[in-house]
Amino acid sequence: MKKFGARVKGTSILLLTAALWGFAFPAQIAASEHITALSYTGVRFALGALPLIPVIALLEKNKDKDKLRVTIIWGSFCGLLMFLAIIAQQFSMNYIDSSGEVSFLTAMYMLIVPVIETIMGNIPKPRVWIGVFLGCVGMLCLTLKNSFTVEPASILLLGGALLWAIHIIVVGKFSDKIYPITFALSQFSVTAILGIFGMFLFESPSMDSMVASWPYILYGGLVSVGIAFTCQIIGQRYAAPETAAIILSTESIFGAVGGVIMGEPMLSLREIIGCVLIFGGILLSQITAKKERGKTND
Repeated sequence: MKKFGARVKGTSILLLTAALWGFAFPAQIAASEHITALSYTGVRFALGALPLIPVIALLEKNKDKDKLRVTIIWGSFCGLLMFLAIIAQQFSMNYIDSSGEVSFLTAMYMLIVPVIETIMGNIPKPRVWIGVFLGCVGMLCLTLKNSFTVEPASILLLGGALLWAIHIIVVGKFSDKIYPITFALSQFSVTAILGIFGMFLFESPSMDSMVASWPYILYGGLVSVGIAFTCQIIGQRYAAPETAAIILSTESIFGAVGGVIMGEPMLSLREIIGCVLIFGGILLSQITAKKERGKTND
C-alpha cells in the first residue's frame, strides 16, 4: 500500500511539473519579444532561487556534511547543464514562434535518454529503437521547411535536448543521495550567476525590458523554476527514470496547448503529424524500456 501511495505521489508531482514546464514555453516566446536571452535567464533563475532559501532553513536543517557535499557538487554540475540548455532554448525562440514546435523538439530529450544508456552499456531492446526512429521522423516533419532545409534554431533546440537528457539521468542517479531543495538551489544559483554574468558581459540590460516582460519573468522564475524544477527532483524520488520520462514528456502537449491559448497560429498538418510521431516514439521507447528493466530485476 505504501508503494502504491508513493507511486501516486510521484506521478502527481511529476504531472504537475510537466504542466508548469509546458505552459512556460509560450511565456518564454512572449518574453523573447521584450528581453534578451541571458537577461531573462539570469533574472528568472535568481527569482526562482531566492524563495528556496527560507524553505531550506525550515526543512533541511542539520545536514550531513558528506551528503551536503554531494548535493552541492552535482547540483552545481546540473546547474551548468541547465544554463546551457536554457540558453540554447531561449536563443532558438528568437527564430521559432511556435510553442508546439519548441516544446516537442525539446521533448526529444526523452528519446536521447535510451541512446545515452546504450553508450553506458545498458542496451535496450529493438522496440526502443523503433520509438527512437519514430521520434526522428517526427522531428524531421517538424523541422524540415518547404526548401527541405533544417533551420539552425532547430539544431540549437536539439542540442539543448541532449543536455536535458544528461540532466535527467544525473538527477535520477542521485535523487536519493541528495538534499532535494538544496540541490535545486545549487543548480538554480549556478544558472542565475552565469546568466547575470553573461547579461552584463554580452548584453545591454535595461529596466524598460524588465518591466515589459515582468509577467513572463514572474511565471518563468517563481513557477517554472522555483516550483516546477523542485517538484521534478522530489517527484523522481518516487518514480523510476523511465516512468518519470514518460510523465515529464507530456510537457510538450501542455506547451502546444498553452501556445494555442496564448493565440499562436495552429500547427500545420505536417507539424501535427510530427508532434504525434515524437510523442508516440517517446511512449514506445520509455514504456518498453520500463518493461525490459522490470524483467531484468526479476
